[in-house]
Amino acid sequence: MTSIILIVNFGSRHCDKIIFLLNKFKHIKKKIVDWEDFDKLLSIPNNFSNVIGIILSGSPAHLYDDHCPTVSRKIFDLGIPILGICYGMQYIVKMFGGKVSKMIQGGEFGKYEITLLTKESKLFYGLDTKLNVYMKHYDMVSDVHKKFKVLGSTESCIAIIEYENDETNEFIYGLQFHPEVIDNQLSSDLELGFIIFENFINICLCQKIKNEKWFKNTTEIIIKINCMQHKDE
Repeated sequence: MTSIILIVNFGSRHCDKIIFLLNKFKHIKKKIVDWEDFDKLLSIPNNFSNVIGIILSGSPAHLYDDHCPTVSRKIFDLGIPILGICYGMQYIVKMFGGKVSKMIQGGEFGKYEITLLTKESKLFYGLDTKLNVYMKHYDMVSDVHKKFKVLGSTESCIAIIEYENDETNEFIYGLQFHPEVIDNQLSSDLELGFIIFENFINICLCQKIKNEKWFKNTTEIIIKINCMQHKDE
């Protein structure tokens, strides 16, 4: 069965750019779903059996406003790697009890430099510690749940968060910047976007393989137990 990367669109104009960067992976299906429809999909049993990763898009909306785009917190119970971009990162932070607020100085727009605080992150494998990224946001993350690591910041706000747990198979990432936005087709922008999305795909595929092995091993154990019980009878 074909593996799927699901893009939850919170109202972004850049979902097609995400698809463009993901098209390198021909064997994986890319599907965009509007945030209003996501919870309906979530309510259907086994509807996410082929989904190996979820990307949460940006949005012009604000999480502190009434009726802002959001989806069920059950998305984090699926055991599927999640990557939040801009508003998507802010949504993750809010769902885990962190703080999202309006930037006093009016936001960040254009190119900014971020220094990675670690080279151990799977999402940034193969990249330098200094990243030139594209920002476009009025709001900021000012505090995160203790389970998350802050991997990078600008002078004004938290820019990268992650939670990686191999034991519980939880991989959640948040980027305040837009890796999908390419500034005048600069090769450096293309490289950054390709590498980040390629690393995310690899994380998703590794999780799929691990889960399939676990299912296979568990099924074999159950079969053996049933055979032993029948033999005793």
